Amino acid sequence: MPSSPEESRAARRSALKLLGVSAAGATAGAFAVAAPAAASTANGYAEVDSFAGTTDDEKLAAAMAYAAAQTYAPTLVFGARAYTFAADYAFFPGMRWSGPLGGSETEFGESCLVKVTGAYLLRATAVRDVAIRGICFQGTGANDFQQQVTDFAAGPLTQDARYREIGFKSFRSVMHARHLRCSIERMYCNNGTGTQFKIGGSDSYYFLEGNSYLSSPSLPANAYYWYFTHMSESRFGELYITTETATGMRIDGSYGDLQLLGTKFDCTGRTGTDNCQGAQIIIAGGQGVHLDRCWFYGGMTNPAATGRTGVDNGLISITGGTEHLVTAPKFGFGPYGAPAGTKLVHASVAVEIAHPQAISFGGAAVTKAGAFQGASAHLTAAAPGWTVVA
Repeated sequence: MPSSPEESRAARRSALKLLGVSAAGATAGAFAVAAPAAASTANGYAEVDSFAGTTDDEKLAAAMAYAAAQTYAPTLVFGARAYTFAADYAFFPGMRWSGPLGGSETEFGESCLVKVTGAYLLRATAVRDVAIRGICFQGTGANDFQQQVTDFAAGPLTQDARYREIGFKSFRSVMHARHLRCSIERMYCNNGTGTQFKIGGSDSYYFLEGNSYLSSPSLPANAYYWYFTHMSESRFGELYITTETATGMRIDGSYGDLQLLGTKFDCTGRTGTDNCQGAQIIIAGGQGVHLDRCWFYGGMTNPAATGRTGVDNGLISITGGTEHLVTAPKFGFGPYGAPAGTKLVHASVAVEIAHPQAISFGGAAVTKAGAFQGASAHLTAAAPGWTVVA
């Protein structure tokens, strides 16, 4: 804590500035950096509900200002209840948010639910070293969890951020952001209304622990569940994407070593307009994107519905870039699979395909002839019965 009145006032002004609050508008008795009960900080955490304020926004603003002003920021712990926030907040270095200690959350919000009613909850500010876990965040369907970054070349950069055991539901978007050394693990995300994640950057790790799920009955056909604008040197693991209506992923660029490892694109139980209308994944550019052991079931129900002329050509549609590799892809055939004659991999640039596997449900016919199309598609190993057509 500051050792003099002058230092105290300086710390308070700094914290208010971080939160975007005018110091001139704060009264002499404001609670911006007032400490919570001593017992709350003894073990390195501060309970949001222990701060003064009559609304949830007032309590969180006070907690954020206090934590940002400390040399070693305490973890801000949300209680086992529902919160409602209309204001937005700025990240600060070392920011930690947690649900009830020892707990975790999903999309269901049965332990700790944070309702966001403003345009977004967190501002798109450059920051390093933040962590959020154990909270379910709920939007209105027309707002965002985090303010969207639109400049993916020079916009605010999020570094060393960790999100885990977390839920998101009913947001227009969760994150449109630039990431460096970031991670997301054990996430549930549902009922979004637009492209949920649009990410650029490098050196990041997503969903390598499995037990993560992304779905929505509300995305339009021209949206994406996940969109990499330009991602390099990163791993993307076993996220289960229920590709209802919209395409599971789009990749526009990479300097190399972007790997998708066991990612699932699945439309089980979806037919007609509920099934993925276009490609399950689109690779439109970049170098050396590697799809390894990924699962594809459904898709290409009505490619014209996406409005992307010449893009949705197969379940895996590769339209640009160089040196892409597809190893051990698994394609499901059955009542929720793609229409007969759908190309499983369509490439208009060079791509290598190794060890493809077809899995049939309920006696569905598996057609290997012509399943891969593109003059530059090349089967490299262990593909008996599969053919490539120009």
